[in-house]
Amino acid sequence: MKTQLVNIFFVLFLVSGCSTIKVKNDFNPDVSFTELKSYEWMVEAPKRTGDPRIDDNSLLQNRVKQAVESSLALKGYSKVNTGKPDFWVSYHATLDKRTRIDEINTYNQYSPGWGWRYGRGGSAYGGQYINERSSYTYDEGTLIVDIINPENRELIWRGSATDTVNFSHSPEEKEQKINEAVEKLLEQFPPK
Repeated sequence: MKTQLVNIFFVLFLVSGCSTIKVKNDFNPDVSFTELKSYEWMVEAPKRTGDPRIDDNSLLQNRVKQAVESSLALKGYSKVNTGKPDFWVSYHATLDKRTRIDEINTYNQYSPGWGWRYGRGGSAYGGQYINERSSYTYDEGTLIVDIINPENRELIWRGSATDTVNFSHSPEEKEQKINEAVEKLLEQFPPK
């Protein structure tokens, strides 16, 4: 029974662990986004987080910049290196520890909480309710992309994408995850 319970928990963990990217955005409704055609990266060092896995990580920086540039190019925006762009782009990354607690209710060897219930705390066949809890800690990363007015340095649009981060992924998987997050985040730019 214990092995069966562990197997069921593992399957549930995998299914529930398939996270989706959560995206949010905010913008200045007084800005005419249809007039924006060209951009340049804002010249500033990325904000330090205190986490060596993202601070001074040029691999992460390059992946994010390439993903943003590709998404903006698909939307028709041109990157300029000299001259006066219509907007600046900047990004920030954060990393937070999260804890998840899962509880599985078993009943007469059925999981999670399935089976016929007879009376309180047991059944006609002698089965018992068993609650098993497990917890795990994981890293949750947030990528924030800012669109800034270069004339007054005011933020005109901000989007964020949040998801579970797995540092043991291959470089290709990391790049794919960043591309997916940026694409989903920039689906909302420009605002409708």
